[in-house]
Amino acid sequence: MPSLVTIHRDWLKQIPKEGIFVTPAALVAADAYPTEPVDEVSAVLSRATGDGGVLIQPTMLLLDPAAMAWPKDRWTTLLPGEDGDALRAAFAEVDPLPAATAVLGALRAPDPATGWIALAIEDNDMGTDAAGALQSTSRAASLGRALRTPLIVLFGRREIRLIHAPLKGPSAWVSFPLAQLVAEDGLLLGALHMLIGERRLLSLPDDKRLPALLAASRATKIKSLDLKGFSTFLYGELGFAPGINVFLGPNGSGKTHVLKGLYALLRGLSEKDDNVGRRDYIARKLAGVLKPEGDDLSRLVHWSMASAMLRARAERGEPAELSFDLPGNVSLVAEDAWSGPEQILYLPTREVLTLNEGLAVAYQTRQIAFDETIYDACLALEAPLLRTVPEALENLLPRLEHILGGSVELRGNRFYLRRGDRLVEAQLLAEGIRKVASVARLIANGSIASYGALIWDEPEGNLNPVLVVAVADLLVDLAAQGVQIFVASHDYLLVRRLSLIAEYKKHPEVPIRFFGFCPTPAGVTVEMGEILADLAHNPILDEFTRQADFEQALFYEISA
Repeated sequence: MPSLVTIHRDWLKQIPKEGIFVTPAALVAADAYPTEPVDEVSAVLSRATGDGGVLIQPTMLLLDPAAMAWPKDRWTTLLPGEDGDALRAAFAEVDPLPAATAVLGALRAPDPATGWIALAIEDNDMGTDAAGALQSTSRAASLGRALRTPLIVLFGRREIRLIHAPLKGPSAWVSFPLAQLVAEDGLLLGALHMLIGERRLLSLPDDKRLPALLAASRATKIKSLDLKGFSTFLYGELGFAPGINVFLGPNGSGKTHVLKGLYALLRGLSEKDDNVGRRDYIARKLAGVLKPEGDDLSRLVHWSMASAMLRARAERGEPAELSFDLPGNVSLVAEDAWSGPEQILYLPTREVLTLNEGLAVAYQTRQIAFDETIYDACLALEAPLLRTVPEALENLLPRLEHILGGSVELRGNRFYLRRGDRLVEAQLLAEGIRKVASVARLIANGSIASYGALIWDEPEGNLNPVLVVAVADLLVDLAAQGVQIFVASHDYLLVRRLSLIAEYKKHPEVPIRFFGFCPTPAGVTVEMGEILADLAHNPILDEFTRQADFEQALFYEISA
C-alpha cells in the first residue's frame, strides 16, 4: 500500500493549478450516491453555497481531518492532551508564527518519533493577489520544512492550497479557489471532502473516482457563438444545443466559415504556445484554417463593416471574444476566464486518411495550399492508440469495424485496413470507407473523446446512402456519450434522419438543433429550430419539393 506522502504527491501531479471542482452532471454520470440523509445533504449545500455562491463555511465541507482520508487515530489537533502538548512543543522550537497564522492540526507519521507528515494551517493574511498568496505559501512551506513536514494544507480567505514542501528542492502547490468549489450554473461540491473523505456527503463506485470525475467535471459545452461583421454575416447569434448542431444553407452562405471560425477560437483557447501570446496564436490559427491572402484577417471582415467579432460562450466561465478590423488590429477579451472544452477536433470535407503520409513534415517546412484543419486532422490520426479506450466510446468501435469489414492500422506513416490476414492500404479503399475508418482511428486513439467537441464539415461527402444513415446514427451515439457535435450538411438523408430522431424523441438525452443560413442582400441571417420543419428556409427540403413538382409535371405532360 502506498504511503500517505506518495498518495498526496500523486495528487499534486494530477490536479492542475487552477483548482478542482465537481459538477452535478459528472456526479450523475459516475453513479454517485448519498451517504448521509438527503435533508442533511441539502442543508449542508445550502449553507455552503449561500451569499451569491461564495463558500461561507469551508469547515463544513473541507476542514475535516477525515476529509483528507487521513486515519482518525493519526490526526492531532491543538487540543489539551498529550498529542496537543507534543504538537505545541514542536512549534515552540521554530520561529514565532505571524499573528494571522494559526496551526489547526497535524497528521502524525506512522512512526510517532519522526514527527508529523502533514500540517493544516490557516493564514488570514493570505492576499487576493499573486504576491500575497505566494508570500503566505512560502511562509507555510518554510514552517513545514522547519518541522520536517512535507505536506501542508493552507486555508486562506479565498482559496485553499495543498502544498508539497520537500526538504530539498522547490515547493509545489495546488490552488483550490473557494468560488470554484461551489455553484456557478449549478451546485459544485467541495471536491476535497467529497472525493477522498471518510465522511463524504456523496460517494462513488471505486472505479469512478478522481481521474474520471475530474475529467467529466471539467467538461463544458459551448452555449453560443455571436458574430458581427464576420465573413458573410452582419450579425448572427447562434445558441447551440449540448448534443448535435446541424448547419444548413446554400453554397456560399458561410457555414464552413462559421465552423472554422468556431474551431480556431476554441482550439486557440484550449491550447498553449509558449512562444506566442494567446491572442496572436488564435489570430494565426484563424488565418491558418481560412487561408485569407497573405494571412490578412481584415479580408474576413464583411464588406460593409469596419471590423469583425467572434464571441463564444461556454457553460462555465466568461465568454471569449476575438475582434479584428480593417487596419489589421486584433484583440482578445476574457481569455483567462475561459472554461470551454479542452479537446476539439475538426474533420474537413475531404478524407485525410491518405493525406497524412508526409504531409505533416511538408506542411511545417513548405508553403502548401491545404488549410490547417487538414494538417491538424492528420496529426490527430497519427496519435498513438490508447492503452484502454474509455468504455463510453469503446462500444462504438466494433460497429465501425463491422461497417469497414476490419480494423484500422498505422504502419510507418501509412494507414491500412486489416481484413483477416490481409492488409489493404487506405489508398485502395473507397473514399467513403476512408472517412469511416478515420473516425474509428480517432476514437481508438482518444482524439474523439467524451466531453470534447467534434466539428465535421459535410460528413456525407462520398458516402453511399447506407453509410450516410450509419454516420447519422454514429453522430447520435457520440453525442449520447458527451461529445458536442457541429456539422454542416447538404444531404437530405442525414439531416432528415437527425430531424426524425429529434421529432420522435428517439434519443431524448441528445438535444439536436438545426440552423438555417439564409443569404440576403445585406448579409446572411440565421434561423434556428429543433426539427427541420421549424426552419422557414430550407434549401434541401425546398429542392426535394421542386423535384416532386417536376416529376408531377412530367407525369401530367405525358398523360396529356
